[in-house]
Amino acid sequence: MKLYTVYSPSYVDLYTNYFLSSLPSDVTLEAKELPQDSPSGECWSEGYDITEHKKIKYFKEACESNQGNTIICCDADIQFFGDIVETVTAELGDYDLACQDDGFYPADADRLPLCVGFMVVRCNQNTINLFTKMDENFTTDAQLMLNKYKEECQYKLLSNKFFTAGQSLGWRGWNYCDYSGGEKTFTIPNPILMHHANYTRGFDNKKKLMDIVKNRVNAR
Repeated sequence: MKLYTVYSPSYVDLYTNYFLSSLPSDVTLEAKELPQDSPSGECWSEGYDITEHKKIKYFKEACESNQGNTIICCDADIQFFGDIVETVTAELGDYDLACQDDGFYPADADRLPLCVGFMVVRCNQNTINLFTKMDENFTTDAQLMLNKYKEECQYKLLSNKFFTAGQSLGWRGWNYCDYSGGEKTFTIPNPILMHHANYTRGFDNKKKLMDIVKNRVNAR
């Protein structure tokens, strides 16, 4: 199964040392480096939306060029803990789209609950329509677009084997040194196949979060 991802220069460390180093043996990687339109590259910084729009265009092209097949589209701030194709195929079932469960944002129901950071896509006219709507109506947030136009196809959530700390923390997010003086605790599912390091801000925090998850999983 082909796995498509994009990364900008600020993501090279995460892409190389976490994503690539743990890439499952049962996927074929299709990666593209995008120009960095935000000086910092951080989520929601000025110019970040431009890069996000380019990502959606790339995923749309991938869907169009793989008609009749199933692909994975995901972000580069991800680490894996084993092969995934058998599981994602079974979880997708007869649906067009299966996405990581991104938890609950009580202030913005339109974002819920599909995560654009890890998507299993059956490439057909329904998913082309989804990506086309996302592309043509893009505003500032790829995740908002996904949840706004998700009714273009039959969609579902993946299990928590495809993990983000937000599934445990909810809308609070994670900070290594937060107001309480230390990291917020969260529960890691067992088994786990993938961890997406969202629900935090800054690349240092992303790496710390990924290391905590990796160390706790490897210690089992």
